Amino acid sequence: MPGGLKKHLDEFVQRRVEELSHSKSKNNSEYIKLKDKAYELQLKLMPTLTDEQQDLFVEYEATMSSQEAIMRDCLYRDGLLDGIKTAKLVLKCDSKDKDGPRKNNNKE
Repeated sequence: MPGGLKKHLDEFVQRRVEELSHSKSKNNSEYIKLKDKAYELQLKLMPTLTDEQQDLFVEYEATMSSQEAIMRDCLYRDGLLDGIKTAKLVLKCDSKDKDGPRKNNNKE
């Protein structure tokens, strides 16, 4: 894939993943419940940790968030490419259907 196209695809994927993450996280009740539970657990946990442990916990959370962001981007990109492949397959099948059945001119 040419460099400019890859850059634009990467930017598109990143922007779209952010849009979807924002939209879906606001409208998915299960996600909202889990987010609230995680926040409540963090509020309970943080006061029990030393300053050093709190720093480690924050670093751990940041690392996990970065991993999840990378995985979301990869999954979106793969889904997009799968969609393109599927569209090509459908178009190929559709064009064969329009051509009609092919006659077999081989006479034995």
